[in-house]
Order: sequence, then structure tokens, then C-alpha cells
Amino acid sequence: MTIICALHDPEHGCTWIGGDRHVLMGNIWSPGPPKWALHGDYAVGSCGYSRLHNIIEGARDELFHGLSDTLDFTNRLRRVLTSEGWKSEPAAGKQEPPDFDINVLLASPDGAWGIDGILGFDPVPPGVLIADGAGRELAFGAAFAAKRAALNPQGQVLMAINAAVEVQHNCCGEAWVHKLERN
Repeated sequence: MTIICALHDPEHGCTWIGGDRHVLMGNIWSPGPPKWALHGDYAVGSCGYSRLHNIIEGARDELFHGLSDTLDFTNRLRRVLTSEGWKSEPAAGKQEPPDFDINVLLASPDGAWGIDGILGFDPVPPGVLIADGAGRELAFGAAFAAKRAALNPQGQVLMAINAAVEVQHNCCGEAWVHKLERN
């Protein structure tokens, strides 16, 4: 369980990303790395299965090298997951794409996108925090309060993560925040 967040700041040409730094795998609960895979100007955050993060980390070059847009990323992610044996479940009796049962956030200095289990995506409006994981609702509430209190985007992301870590027992460890900007 986790909390991952992203907030695009067009005024400064960057996107702030972050999350907690604890990993829960079965009965193993230990400090872990950031739940974001970084590659050049891009980052992808994952929550839920640790194996998903392992796969994304291991396929960073394949996922990001020469990336053209979000659709290109989701198509690459589908190929990587399938090649790793990640099974998608067909929607029962519905005309919907198979669901990989994942949620990830894609971010670059140009914006942030939420990506769901069927690998559909939506851009997040500039200045609006997106969050996922067990502490998602707490992060949204804290980010709303932080924005109303005129905290800068970095402060909004940090407050969102800290609220989730403080209140949601499945989010824990130190907050990790990173600024994505053009290299």
C-alpha cells in the first residue's frame, strides 16, 4: 500500500512528484525506495503490487527511450506487462478492454497523467494534484487545504504525502518529493 502524488506547475515549467517510502509485501513491511521510476524527463509512479514497480524499473529504457506521448507510453507498458506474464482479466460480459488491475501515474515537466487498469489515461489539469494508493483521499484533502493556504506546489505535494502517512496505516515511512524539470 502506498501514496503517490504528482502536481504540474506550469508557471515554473516543472512537475512535482512524490510518495511514501515503505513497502508492504505479504508479511514483509520494510523501508523501501521511492515508488517512482525516473528516466530522463519522465517518471512513472506505481502503487499496489511491488512486482509492478520491479517490472517498470527493469524496463525503464524500453518504456521511455524515444517516447513520443502518453499513448505511446501505455502501448509500451502493455507490451512490457504482457511479456512479463502479467495477466489481464477480460471484463465479464462487457465490451471493454482487458483490465491489468494496475494504477500508475506518468509525469514529465510538461504535465501529469493518471493511467488506469485498462491503460486509459487522462491529463491532470495544471495546478491540480493527482494521487493514488491507500492514502489517496487524505492526500486530496490535504492538497486542497494546502492550496487554499497558498503553499507552493512542492509544499502541496509534501503536505498531501504527510497527511496520508500520518493517518492511513498502510502509508508509512518518510515522504519523498522530487522536481521534474527539463535537463
